[in-house]
Amino acid sequence: HAELGKARQEADEARAAFHVVLAEVGEADAEFTALAKSAARNESASRAKVAQLQGEELEHLSAGQLEALLDENISALSRIQKARLATVPDDFKCCITLEIMTDPVMAADGHSY
Repeated sequence: HAELGKARQEADEARAAFHVVLAEVGEADAEFTALAKSAARNESASRAKVAQLQGEELEHLSAGQLEALLDENISALSRIQKARLATVPDDFKCCITLEIMTDPVMAADGHSY
């Protein structure tokens, strides 16, 4: 009975740790969404600036102004790429439904569902 009690305690601790990580994944997902929206707004604003300047007007911009436009686009692209890398690990997804598990149960075969 002692081993069963210890196993249950370990399972409870693992479940608690999983919920902590799941909360962190949720926070990362919210951050990803916010970054993606921010990057989209920045990209849209940069495109609007370039569209306003139309071809020949770009030739009259200073090197500093052109560099600032380029930096804005590079920054937006960098934030989008970083956000795309923040994905949910496969270990937190159900192997059947591929959805994020909220209250996983470990089966006798060692898989969590």
